Amino acid sequence: MALPNQVCLVSTIFLVIFSISSLSTSAVFPNVNVPLPKVKIPIPVASSKLVGNFCNDESVGNPSFCLEALSTPKAVMAKDSTQLGILIMKLGAKNAKVMLNIYNEMIKKPSSPQLLKALNCCVEAYKYASLSFEMVSTELVEDPQTANYDVIVIDPEITK
Repeated sequence: MALPNQVCLVSTIFLVIFSISSLSTSAVFPNVNVPLPKVKIPIPVASSKLVGNFCNDESVGNPSFCLEALSTPKAVMAKDSTQLGILIMKLGAKNAKVMLNIYNEMIKKPSSPQLLKALNCCVEAYKYASLSFEMVSTELVEDPQTANYDVIVIDPEITK
């Protein structure tokens, strides 16, 4: 079973990426007019006690967003913090891949060298995030201590 601090760190990273990725690209790049893909918003499911405790931990910056993001049947069915952590990492990886695809499409369009440089930085950041989330989701099962260490190592990069 994952340590509570480990899951909180994982949650923090997921929430940072999830909240950044949900921003409009025009908020990041005001001169780019690229429509975002339509995202299906799941119908909220009553949260489990595990999700409620997790989202109301003081290390989670936005508990209501956390509850909304984790109001899925899979999150409600999580039996322990390890399963919940794996779910969070998989959601983070999936979200990072969606944003990676958006930035890759933006790169294909004519743009200034400065914008192209910024977009390439975003592509690299989301590649890193996707790979990191996938790696940590695997480690949570195989070696929770390594997962905890890796979360601490990747946190500054993901936040940046």
